Amino acid sequence: GACEPGKYRGEQQQTNTCVNCQAGRYSSTGQGACSICDEDRFEDSKIRCERCPEGRGPTGFVVNVTSATGCAVCNASTYSPSGVCTECADSNVVNEARTTCTSCPAGKDRICPNTTFSMERDVCRCRNFAYSRQS
Repeated sequence: GACEPGKYRGEQQQTNTCVNCQAGRYSSTGQGACSICDEDRFEDSKIRCERCPEGRGPTGFVVNVTSATGCAVCNASTYSPSGVCTECADSNVVNEARTTCTSCPAGKDRICPNTTFSMERDVCRCRNFAYSRQS
């Protein structure tokens, strides 16, 4: 017989043991081997693949498994309107929710924190130009 969803028959087909799918793999029917989720999706409860919500992307990749085991907030230079973190152009800014990547409106400058090594650097913001007045 088949295993319950999220499990598959162990390596020895003759055994009656059902084993949990490996991280990043799923089985909706419990039949045969576990499948790998598509690159833009993550394994949810080992039963199905889901798309991450806006502002987040798949994470928790396992060596030799191309599929993700969960979602994480996109890092500061990336955004996700559809569940996959995408690099934002250097001249643009990412909103705090990590869902949009836009250029600053006219009359505003892009200001970024002065951190070089941090992957999780703060989000760049648009600020009014700082005019220096001559008296």
